[in-house]
Amino acid sequence: MIANARWRPASAGPGTSTVPSGDRRSRRRRLRPVDLPADEVTVALTSLSPAHREILDQTVLRNRSVNDAAAALGFPVATVKSRVHQALRALHAALEDRGATA
Repeated sequence: MIANARWRPASAGPGTSTVPSGDRRSRRRRLRPVDLPADEVTVALTSLSPAHREILDQTVLRNRSVNDAAAALGFPVATVKSRVHQALRALHAALEDRGATA
């Protein structure tokens, strides 16, 4: 859950690829959790705009693909991708402002 962890790219071991061929979902970067206090993440999330919270809820918190979130929200896929990127940058900035980043 996002309230308990932040995710960072994990280094791939020898002979492994972080972008395997095949399924589109399998091309996501491999991530590993980084512990953050839940209250820090909660405060940072509440400091985001409602649009940023909504897009993170539909993608990260509900573990939906960008395509599924676009269908649920009625937005084009490119719009969802852009908003997720902007929302994650805003969340990172909010966490940095609180001194909660690693």
